[in-house]
Amino acid sequence: MAVDQVNLIKSEYSDGEDGHREYTTTFEVITTLVTDGPITVMSDGSVPARGDFYVWGAETDLWAFCNSRRLTLRSVEQSRKVWRLVCTFSTRPRERCEDSQWDDPLDEPLKISGSFLKRTKPADKDRNGDPILNAVEEPFVPAIEKPDAIDTLVISGNFADIDLLLRKQFINTVNVAPIWGLLARELRMSRWDWSIAYYGQCNAYVPQTFEFEIKDGGWTDEALNQGWRYKVGVNPDGTNKYRTFDSDHDEPLNHPRLLDAAGAPLAAAAAPVFLEFEVETETDYTLLPLPDPLPGPFA
Repeated sequence: MAVDQVNLIKSEYSDGEDGHREYTTTFEVITTLVTDGPITVMSDGSVPARGDFYVWGAETDLWAFCNSRRLTLRSVEQSRKVWRLVCTFSTRPRERCEDSQWDDPLDEPLKISGSFLKRTKPADKDRNGDPILNAVEEPFVPAIEKPDAIDTLVISGNFADIDLLLRKQFINTVNVAPIWGLLARELRMSRWDWSIAYYGQCNAYVPQTFEFEIKDGGWTDEALNQGWRYKVGVNPDGTNKYRTFDSDHDEPLNHPRLLDAAGAPLAAAAAPVFLEFEVETETDYTLLPLPDPLPGPFA
């Protein structure tokens, strides 16, 4: 039970507007027994395997890899079988590894990607660093919005099980400690999808997708510093002393006034102040079923 001969029949070439090269090769394969099946041929080291680079006689293309194979039976003779094997080699990148045939879905590598998520945030200064004010040197309320894109990280893979209690801990949380080269509080989980799938004779596994939002400097929430009163000093007992803003022209005060960082009335022509708060709960992201460092060519 073995491959006796592998004969080169033909090799055809094409390239497209994208500049990638593709080779379609045809081999004649002869096995020694009439009981030989396709596994005998496809597992033999003398025929191209998925992920092998292109070789045809004395020609090679180190950047064209085998990404598909098709085997058909041509004839059955008294003591042998004759097969026709067609292999395709291409320089086009693939979404998965080609050097292994994954029988167990748990052995498949993680899929990792990222993108930018469009958002906006209040702008207190223009591109030159000058305060954004109206014609009478007052800040706009509400403030003008500016783009504030969020970087995202998406990790997908197959896992043996799903821990629902662990998953619940990560809802609306940020990382408590550095992980994957990012600092504490720079990661926020925005999605954890899962489903149950089956392979073979009803063997269950769990495809899961984790999505994180990344913020340089850490996740905080901003609020415009404004109020109906302002700070005027300290009481004898050490507590802050406040005074309510006076109304304009003896009319009721109909909106809060802007404050500086110390709680005093904001000076004319000064940029509005936004206060930052750490609202999201922190969680240990090393509890996730994900490796650190992540596999891949990360700088």
